[in-house]
Amino acid sequence: AIRRWDIRRTEASEAAYRRQILNCIADVSEFQGLRTGADGSLVLHEGRPHLSDETEDEQFRHRVSGAKEYQHEVGLFSLHSDKFEELNMTVRLEVMARIGRAPKAHGFKGKAHECGITLAQLRAFSRKVQADCTSEPPGAP
Repeated sequence: AIRRWDIRRTEASEAAYRRQILNCIADVSEFQGLRTGADGSLVLHEGRPHLSDETEDEQFRHRVSGAKEYQHEVGLFSLHSDKFEELNMTVRLEVMARIGRAPKAHGFKGKAHECGITLAQLRAFSRKVQADCTSEPPGAP
């Protein structure tokens, strides 16, 4: 699943927030494609930004939600594809690197009578004991 993950297909709680995030990834003005005032500041309606252009692209693949992609985002994806691919690869590599890593054991540092083990640890220990006890010892006749 991680090999198919693509930032371009992700969603946000609001289309305007998604556009801000994608603008940031593409390294363009965060307010590009959002409603702004004459002074260039973001215009908020009920505390939220809104899209300045909601034209959908009929030819681009749909997002995960099934919604059509906006032309602004399609333009970002094509003009700045290298930035999106770089982020995709960074996320994929980081996830793949962390999947196999087990947390480093630090040992129990409390009093012996407070020591306990998890059920998973007990099961792993049980399997190890069973395997060790059923195999022939080295050098046995």
